[in-house]
Amino acid sequence: MSQENLPAKLPERQLLDFAWQRHNVYSKNATRHRARFSLLRNLLLSLSVLVVVLSVTNASINNLNVTAIIDRPNNESLVTDAIVQTIQPLLKHLLIVLPITISALLAFAIKFDRGNNWLLLRGSAEVLKSEIYCYRTRVREYAGHRNEILAHKIKIISERLRGSAVHQASLNPYEEEKVSHHQIG
Repeated sequence: MSQENLPAKLPERQLLDFAWQRHNVYSKNATRHRARFSLLRNLLLSLSVLVVVLSVTNASINNLNVTAIIDRPNNESLVTDAIVQTIQPLLKHLLIVLPITISALLAFAIKFDRGNNWLLLRGSAEVLKSEIYCYRTRVREYAGHRNEILAHKIKIISERLRGSAVHQASLNPYEEEKVSHHQIG
């Protein structure tokens, strides 16, 4: 049952079930968007720290090479030279590729800003939950014509999301899951 087909004259139980289902969709999608947002931010942070560590390591290896050439007699520490000559090109390539990767991930994060999405979804879920509880306790405007008012509030909340960036992102309907609030009522 979509919210466009939501008549205000629905039986009370069906309307309440629909409201809880809509709340679950918003809440679970908010959690999903937040996890993706956090993962991307943590990945950017980790890669940035890795670039700093690699830069310091590269500078230390370059410093070690200069010192070793000046201070070392011939044929000493050939093993160390072989290791340094193997690692140094790898470090140089990583120091080129990682900042480019970080820039691309940052551009992706800005373009598809999941921070706003999960905040809008979480806010809508909580407003809807508040309306459900007001409906059930018959407070505020829910003293009379409760079904019509709740149906109208669900429509307003859904339309607010439809006009935002969240509408462009897909919402998983979670239709296969049962409403967990049946016992409340």
